[in-house]
Amino acid sequence: MDKEKCVLRLVALVLCITLLTPDIRAPPSNDTPVTCTEEHLSEALWRFESTIKAQKAIIVVGAEGSGSKLAALAAAQALEGAAFRSPSFPPPYDPSCAESRGVWKTWDGHGIHANFCAASAVIHRSLPHTNCFPDVRNLVRELKDDYKFEEVLVVVAARDPSSTLRTKTRHHQRNSVVAAREQRLAFNYLRGLVNDPSIPVFVWSYEAFLMLGDAYSKQLLDALKLPRPLASEPTPELPLPTYDGNRAYARRRRPWQLLRAAALSLVAPRAPAFVEGARAELR
Repeated sequence: MDKEKCVLRLVALVLCITLLTPDIRAPPSNDTPVTCTEEHLSEALWRFESTIKAQKAIIVVGAEGSGSKLAALAAAQALEGAAFRSPSFPPPYDPSCAESRGVWKTWDGHGIHANFCAASAVIHRSLPHTNCFPDVRNLVRELKDDYKFEEVLVVVAARDPSSTLRTKTRHHQRNSVVAAREQRLAFNYLRGLVNDPSIPVFVWSYEAFLMLGDAYSKQLLDALKLPRPLASEPTPELPLPTYDGNRAYARRRRPWQLLRAAALSLVAPRAPAFVEGARAELR
């Protein structure tokens, strides 16, 4: 009798987990992303409007969970290092910049990092950015026209889709059905950016960076037409652990993990960043 009760309880537990676990099927293809209506750049970039001639700007964009924050930090590091290698450094408007090496480490990778000593800026935007999708093309135009940056490069962060989705549902969008639909919209938008010949794009691969390390970061310098560091120049470490984040998702999730994910999708959801069934706005 006790054995039969244990079997029945186990069946009931499996059934409960199955019913509570969100159904991750192929997301609908007719969702329309909610476009961000305002981008507050002036507070971070105001000095480029007055005293400093802007040179290089990098917009790092990627689906939530794609490692775009790591890419943004690597970009900030690369721009600062290139400035210090320039023969015209420090700039005449601020001799104290000679002591500013490592200022990029004070940034957490979110939002905007303006390095006035290096005359550069890194803008990090996830897809979605909170509950809307940024208009990257408009950001490129604004940086060129309003802030007069000489060159603007878009860095598209890419990572294994399954690991990206699991990271997204763990840290950003708890509802896995909504997360899958948002990710599909993000991937479609990123494909459009890469296919747009008017937008200079560098694709940053999370897996390639883990494997190649600093050698891969130098490809970013090449894309920006900046000099590579000398062999004798020490490379600062990133303030983020560069371990293989995909490893945690290589194994099957245990029942309690499935139950936790289901519970979080019910008690801690986030509003979707799309409108179901509407006409597409972003290319």
